[in-house]
Amino acid sequence: MNAMLLALAAYLTGHWSCVSGSQSYTTDWAAVTNTHWVRGINTAVVNGATSTSEDMETYDDARGVWRIVDMESNGAMSVLEGQSSDPKHVSTQSTYPDASQRVRYDVVSHDEYTLTFDFIINGKPSHWVDDCKRE
Repeated sequence: MNAMLLALAAYLTGHWSCVSGSQSYTTDWAAVTNTHWVRGINTAVVNGATSTSEDMETYDDARGVWRIVDMESNGAMSVLEGQSSDPKHVSTQSTYPDASQRVRYDVVSHDEYTLTFDFIINGKPSHWVDDCKRE
């Protein structure tokens, strides 16, 4: 693993509780053994049903690009990319299936990070922030 990804993995590894408006979810982050990937398993209970999604993150050292593959439980997925030399502040924009998603990751403290989402959903701008705290 390169230094940027090692720094991200060292920070994220563990169990996190996240709040987005009135909804909450948990994320378990871990480096994937013998790879250049960090995996986040997200779990939420929505209307009494458990929903799980997965995020895979890597850093392309040669291009200086972060990549995120977001896989939803319903089969939808997106790929986001962004350049940043600081693993504590990473802005990405979707490249697949289109360019309608922007996600910014910011470390707030040793035990807290935020995700800021700016999406175009059904032709309308949508903005929200998830606040995540280490458990």
